[in-house]
Amino acid sequence: MPVQLSKLDPAFTQGKVTCKVRGMSHDATTGLATGRANAVIGSGETSFAIAQGAFNGPVSVKFNAR
Repeated sequence: MPVQLSKLDPAFTQGKVTCKVRGMSHDATTGLATGRANAVIGSGETSFAIAQGAFNGPVSVKFNAR
């Protein structure tokens, strides 16, 4: 996912992207839907360096979906 930041205070040297995927929950043993429609089925985060008050580039967040 492309991220573009600019005009930040030069004191900021690191950024972070957090991603949560929500959907219908499933029972781990049967695979059947449990009815929880807003369950978190995967999440992850990644950090990136900010230089001279800016960042422009792709950021990938990897995670395992349950």
